[in-house]
Amino acid sequence: MDDEDRHDPESARPGTARDRELGREVRLLRSATGRRAVAVAESLGRSAGWLAKLEVGRRSADARDVGALVGQLGADAATRDRIQRIVNEPRTGSFLRPNDPAADSLTALAVHEDLAVAISTYEPLIIPSLLQTEDYARAISGDEQVARIRRERQERLLHHPRGPVVHFFVHEAAVHQMVGDPRVMTEQLLTLTMWHTDNVRVRLVPMRTNGGTLVRHGSTLITLREPEPPVVVQETDTVTVFQDDPQAVAVHERKFRDLAARALDVNNSARVFARWADTYDR
Repeated sequence: MDDEDRHDPESARPGTARDRELGREVRLLRSATGRRAVAVAESLGRSAGWLAKLEVGRRSADARDVGALVGQLGADAATRDRIQRIVNEPRTGSFLRPNDPAADSLTALAVHEDLAVAISTYEPLIIPSLLQTEDYARAISGDEQVARIRRERQERLLHHPRGPVVHFFVHEAAVHQMVGDPRVMTEQLLTLTMWHTDNVRVRLVPMRTNGGTLVRHGSTLITLREPEPPVVVQETDTVTVFQDDPQAVAVHERKFRDLAARALDVNNSARVFARWADTYDR
Protein backbone atom coordinates (compact mmCIF):
# COMPACT_ATOMS: atom_id res chain seq x y z
CA MET A 1 0.00 0.00 0.00
CA ASP A 2 1.47 3.37 -0.99
CA ASP A 3 1.22 6.59 1.02
CA GLU A 4 -1.79 7.79 -0.96
CA ASP A 5 -3.69 4.61 -0.07
CA ARG A 6 -2.92 4.95 3.64
CA HIS A 7 -4.59 8.35 3.76
CA ASP A 8 -7.42 7.64 1.32
CA PRO A 9 -10.40 5.57 2.56
CA GLU A 10 -11.68 5.41 -1.05
CA SER A 11 -8.87 2.97 -1.90
CA ALA A 12 -10.22 0.30 0.45
CA ARG A 13 -13.83 0.23 -0.71
CA PRO A 14 -15.25 -1.96 -3.51
CA GLY A 15 -15.58 -0.17 -6.81
CA THR A 16 -18.86 0.93 -8.36
CA ALA A 17 -20.09 0.20 -11.87
CA ARG A 18 -19.37 3.79 -12.82
CA ASP A 19 -15.81 3.59 -11.40
CA ARG A 20 -15.09 0.50 -13.48
CA GLU A 21 -16.42 2.17 -16.62
CA LEU A 22 -14.25 5.23 -15.94
CA GLY A 23 -11.22 3.04 -15.31
CA ARG A 24 -11.68 1.15 -18.57
CA GLU A 25 -12.03 4.43 -20.50
CA VAL A 26 -8.79 5.75 -18.94
CA ARG A 27 -6.90 2.53 -19.60
CA LEU A 28 -8.04 2.42 -23.24
CA LEU A 29 -6.97 6.04 -23.68
CA ARG A 30 -3.56 5.47 -22.10
CA SER A 31 -3.00 2.25 -24.08
CA ALA A 32 -3.79 4.09 -27.31
CA THR A 33 -0.97 6.54 -26.56
CA GLY A 34 1.53 3.76 -25.87
CA ARG A 35 2.62 5.42 -22.63
CA ARG A 36 3.55 3.40 -19.56
CA ALA A 37 1.40 3.82 -16.45
CA VAL A 38 4.38 4.72 -14.25
CA ALA A 39 5.42 7.57 -16.53
CA VAL A 40 1.90 8.94 -16.76
CA ALA A 41 1.41 8.82 -12.99
CA GLU A 42 4.75 10.55 -12.36
CA SER A 43 3.87 13.33 -14.79
CA LEU A 44 0.79 14.02 -12.64
CA GLY A 45 2.66 13.83 -9.35
CA ARG A 46 0.83 10.63 -8.49
CA SER A 47 1.95 7.14 -7.60
CA ALA A 48 1.76 4.23 -10.04
CA GLY A 49 -0.59 2.54 -7.55
CA TRP A 50 -3.02 5.47 -7.74
CA LEU A 51 -3.30 5.16 -11.51
CA ALA A 52 -3.45 1.35 -11.42
CA LYS A 53 -6.40 1.40 -9.02
CA LEU A 54 -8.13 4.08 -11.05
CA GLU A 55 -7.80 1.98 -14.20
CA VAL A 56 -9.35 -1.11 -12.60
CA GLY A 57 -12.19 0.84 -10.99
CA ARG A 58 -11.04 0.46 -7.39
CA ARG A 59 -10.76 4.19 -6.79
CA SER A 60 -12.80 7.21 -7.78
CA ALA A 61 -11.28 10.50 -8.92
CA ASP A 62 -12.51 14.06 -8.98
CA ALA A 63 -13.01 16.12 -12.13
CA ARG A 64 -9.77 18.03 -11.63
CA ASP A 65 -7.62 14.90 -11.41
CA VAL A 66 -9.30 13.27 -14.39
CA GLY A 67 -9.11 16.50 -16.40
CA ALA A 68 -5.36 16.65 -15.81
CA LEU A 69 -5.03 12.98 -16.72
CA VAL A 70 -6.90 13.13 -20.02
CA GLY A 71 -5.08 16.34 -20.88
CA GLN A 72 -1.74 14.66 -20.22
CA LEU A 73 -2.81 11.79 -22.49
CA GLY A 74 -3.86 14.14 -25.30
CA ALA A 75 -7.49 12.97 -25.50
CA ASP A 76 -9.55 14.31 -28.38
CA ALA A 77 -12.60 16.44 -27.60
CA ALA A 78 -15.14 13.60 -27.91
CA THR A 79 -13.16 11.29 -25.60
CA ARG A 80 -12.49 14.08 -23.12
CA ASP A 81 -16.16 15.04 -22.97
CA ARG A 82 -17.29 11.42 -22.58
CA ILE A 83 -14.90 10.81 -19.68
CA GLN A 84 -15.77 14.07 -17.97
CA ARG A 85 -19.48 13.21 -18.15
CA ILE A 86 -18.78 9.95 -16.33
CA VAL A 87 -16.80 11.76 -13.63
CA ASN A 88 -19.45 14.43 -13.09
CA GLU A 89 -22.41 12.05 -12.78
CA PRO A 90 -24.02 11.88 -9.33
CA ARG A 91 -23.68 8.60 -7.43
CA THR A 92 -27.26 7.35 -7.42
CA GLY A 93 -26.70 3.60 -7.79
CA SER A 94 -27.71 3.67 -11.47
CA PHE A 95 -26.83 5.36 -14.74
CA LEU A 96 -27.91 5.36 -18.38
CA ARG A 97 -25.82 4.97 -21.51
CA PRO A 98 -27.15 5.65 -25.04
CA ASN A 99 -27.10 2.64 -27.35
CA ASP A 100 -24.73 3.58 -30.17
CA PRO A 101 -25.68 1.71 -32.26
CA ALA A 102 -26.61 -0.93 -29.64
CA ALA A 103 -25.74 -1.91 -26.09
CA ASP A 104 -23.17 -4.40 -27.44
CA SER A 105 -20.64 -1.61 -28.08
CA LEU A 106 -20.86 0.07 -24.65
CA THR A 107 -17.68 0.27 -22.59
CA ALA A 108 -19.70 -0.12 -19.39
CA LEU A 109 -21.07 -3.44 -20.65
CA ALA A 110 -17.75 -4.76 -21.93
CA VAL A 111 -15.84 -4.07 -18.71
CA HIS A 112 -18.40 -5.88 -16.55
CA GLU A 113 -18.72 -8.84 -18.89
CA ASP A 114 -14.92 -9.17 -18.89
CA LEU A 115 -14.85 -9.18 -15.07
CA ALA A 116 -17.86 -11.46 -14.59
CA VAL A 117 -17.68 -14.80 -12.83
CA ALA A 118 -21.37 -15.45 -13.59
CA ILE A 119 -24.01 -13.91 -15.83
CA SER A 120 -27.77 -14.57 -15.78
CA THR A 121 -29.86 -13.24 -18.66
CA TYR A 122 -33.60 -13.32 -19.29
CA GLU A 123 -35.40 -12.22 -22.46
CA PRO A 124 -39.20 -12.35 -22.84
CA LEU A 125 -39.64 -11.65 -26.57
CA ILE A 126 -36.36 -12.21 -28.43
CA ILE A 127 -33.40 -14.57 -28.28
CA PRO A 128 -30.77 -13.11 -25.93
CA SER A 129 -28.14 -11.15 -27.86
CA LEU A 130 -25.27 -13.40 -26.73
CA LEU A 131 -27.05 -16.43 -28.23
CA GLN A 132 -28.11 -14.88 -31.52
CA THR A 133 -26.81 -16.26 -34.78
CA GLU A 134 -25.39 -13.66 -37.16
CA ASP A 135 -28.42 -13.90 -39.43
CA TYR A 136 -30.83 -13.49 -36.51
CA ALA A 137 -28.84 -10.52 -35.15
CA ARG A 138 -28.73 -8.95 -38.59
CA ALA A 139 -32.47 -9.46 -39.10
CA ILE A 140 -33.51 -8.07 -35.74
CA SER A 141 -31.12 -5.10 -35.70
CA GLY A 142 -30.94 -4.29 -39.41
CA ASP A 143 -27.28 -3.47 -38.80
CA GLU A 144 -24.26 -5.43 -40.01
CA GLN A 145 -22.05 -3.79 -37.39
CA VAL A 146 -24.31 -4.95 -34.55
CA ALA A 147 -24.26 -8.52 -35.91
CA ARG A 148 -20.46 -8.44 -36.02
CA ILE A 149 -20.10 -7.02 -32.49
CA ARG A 150 -22.46 -9.67 -31.11
CA ARG A 151 -20.41 -12.41 -32.73
CA GLU A 152 -17.27 -10.96 -31.14
CA ARG A 153 -18.99 -10.83 -27.73
CA GLN A 154 -19.92 -14.49 -28.07
CA GLU A 155 -16.34 -15.42 -28.90
CA ARG A 156 -15.01 -13.44 -25.95
CA LEU A 157 -17.47 -14.71 -23.35
CA LEU A 158 -18.99 -18.03 -24.38
CA HIS A 159 -16.05 -19.68 -26.12
CA HIS A 160 -13.32 -18.61 -23.73
CA PRO A 161 -12.07 -21.54 -21.58
CA ARG A 162 -11.97 -19.30 -18.49
CA GLY A 163 -15.14 -17.39 -19.31
CA PRO A 164 -17.98 -16.80 -16.84
CA VAL A 165 -20.74 -19.25 -16.07
CA VAL A 166 -23.69 -17.99 -18.11
CA HIS A 167 -27.34 -18.94 -17.54
CA PHE A 168 -29.83 -17.93 -20.23
CA PHE A 169 -33.57 -17.93 -19.66
CA VAL A 170 -35.57 -17.64 -22.88
CA HIS A 171 -39.34 -17.16 -22.71
CA GLU A 172 -41.26 -19.39 -25.09
CA ALA A 173 -42.80 -16.26 -26.65
CA ALA A 174 -39.38 -15.52 -28.15
CA VAL A 175 -39.50 -18.90 -29.90
CA HIS A 176 -42.93 -18.13 -31.35
CA GLN A 177 -41.84 -14.69 -32.57
CA MET A 178 -40.69 -14.85 -36.20
CA VAL A 179 -37.50 -12.89 -36.85
CA GLY A 180 -36.28 -12.74 -40.44
CA ASP A 181 -37.69 -15.79 -42.19
CA PRO A 182 -38.21 -19.49 -41.40
CA ARG A 183 -34.63 -20.33 -42.41
CA VAL A 184 -33.25 -17.78 -39.91
CA MET A 185 -35.48 -19.17 -37.16
CA THR A 186 -34.59 -22.77 -37.93
CA GLU A 187 -30.88 -22.06 -37.74
CA GLN A 188 -31.30 -20.01 -34.57
CA LEU A 189 -33.32 -22.64 -32.74
CA LEU A 190 -31.01 -25.48 -33.77
CA THR A 191 -28.11 -23.40 -32.46
CA LEU A 192 -29.87 -23.11 -29.09
CA THR A 193 -30.05 -26.91 -28.83
CA MET A 194 -26.26 -27.08 -29.07
CA TRP A 195 -25.49 -24.49 -26.38
CA HIS A 196 -24.84 -26.89 -23.53
CA THR A 197 -21.30 -26.63 -22.18
CA ASP A 198 -19.61 -26.53 -18.78
CA ASN A 199 -20.09 -22.75 -18.69
CA VAL A 200 -23.31 -22.19 -20.65
CA ARG A 201 -26.88 -23.23 -19.84
CA VAL A 202 -29.93 -22.34 -21.95
CA ARG A 203 -33.35 -22.90 -20.37
CA LEU A 204 -36.87 -22.24 -21.64
CA VAL A 205 -39.50 -20.40 -19.61
CA PRO A 206 -42.80 -22.01 -20.73
CA MET A 207 -45.75 -19.97 -21.98
CA ARG A 208 -47.85 -21.40 -19.15
CA THR A 209 -45.63 -19.69 -16.56
CA ASN A 210 -47.74 -17.23 -14.56
CA GLY A 211 -45.07 -14.92 -13.24
CA GLY A 212 -46.60 -11.46 -13.62
CA THR A 213 -43.86 -8.83 -13.51
CA LEU A 214 -41.32 -11.63 -13.14
CA VAL A 215 -41.57 -12.53 -16.83
CA ARG A 216 -42.54 -9.12 -18.21
CA HIS A 217 -39.16 -7.39 -18.44
CA GLY A 218 -35.81 -8.67 -19.64
CA SER A 219 -32.67 -8.13 -17.59
CA THR A 220 -29.13 -9.33 -16.98
CA LEU A 221 -27.46 -9.89 -13.62
CA ILE A 222 -23.65 -9.80 -13.73
CA THR A 223 -21.89 -11.29 -10.71
CA LEU A 224 -18.32 -10.17 -10.04
CA ARG A 225 -15.65 -11.50 -7.72
CA GLU A 226 -16.22 -10.54 -4.11
CA PRO A 227 -16.19 -7.97 -2.63
CA GLU A 228 -17.37 -6.23 -5.82
CA PRO A 229 -21.19 -5.99 -5.85
CA PRO A 230 -23.25 -7.41 -8.73
CA VAL A 231 -24.48 -5.19 -11.54
CA VAL A 232 -27.90 -5.26 -13.22
CA VAL A 233 -28.14 -4.36 -16.91
CA GLN A 234 -31.40 -3.61 -18.74
CA GLU A 235 -31.53 -2.58 -22.38
CA THR A 236 -34.27 -0.45 -23.92
CA ASP A 237 -34.68 0.68 -27.53
CA THR A 238 -32.49 3.75 -27.00
CA VAL A 239 -30.52 3.41 -23.75
CA THR A 240 -29.09 0.77 -21.45
CA VAL A 241 -29.53 1.07 -17.68
CA PHE A 242 -26.79 -0.06 -15.28
CA GLN A 243 -27.66 -0.54 -11.60
CA ASP A 244 -25.55 -1.53 -8.60
CA ASP A 245 -27.86 -0.17 -5.91
CA PRO A 246 -28.19 -3.02 -3.36
CA GLN A 247 -32.00 -2.91 -3.32
CA ALA A 248 -32.23 -3.05 -7.10
CA VAL A 249 -29.73 -5.91 -7.22
CA ALA A 250 -31.71 -7.85 -4.59
CA VAL A 251 -34.88 -7.56 -6.70
CA HIS A 252 -33.14 -9.10 -9.69
CA GLU A 253 -31.45 -11.80 -7.65
CA ARG A 254 -34.93 -12.90 -6.50
CA LYS A 255 -36.15 -12.68 -10.10
CA PHE A 256 -33.50 -15.11 -11.34
CA ARG A 257 -34.06 -17.51 -8.45
CA ASP A 258 -37.75 -17.60 -9.37
CA LEU A 259 -36.97 -18.06 -13.07
CA ALA A 260 -34.66 -20.96 -12.24
CA ALA A 261 -37.50 -22.60 -10.30
CA ARG A 262 -40.01 -22.17 -13.17
CA ALA A 263 -37.90 -22.86 -16.27
CA LEU A 264 -37.56 -26.25 -17.96
CA ASP A 265 -34.27 -28.03 -17.43
CA VAL A 266 -31.60 -27.92 -20.12
CA ASN A 267 -32.54 -31.19 -21.81
CA ASN A 268 -36.27 -30.52 -21.97
CA SER A 269 -35.57 -26.98 -23.16
CA ALA A 270 -33.45 -28.36 -26.00
CA ARG A 271 -36.28 -30.69 -27.03
CA VAL A 272 -38.69 -27.75 -27.31
CA PHE A 273 -36.17 -25.72 -29.32
CA ALA A 274 -35.65 -28.68 -31.67
CA ARG A 275 -39.39 -29.20 -32.11
CA TRP A 276 -39.86 -25.55 -33.05
CA ALA A 277 -36.89 -25.72 -35.43
CA ASP A 278 -38.69 -28.58 -37.21
CA THR A 279 -41.88 -26.49 -37.34
CA TYR A 280 -40.11 -23.56 -39.01
CA ASP A 281 -38.32 -25.92 -41.40
CA ARG A 282 -41.53 -27.35 -42.92
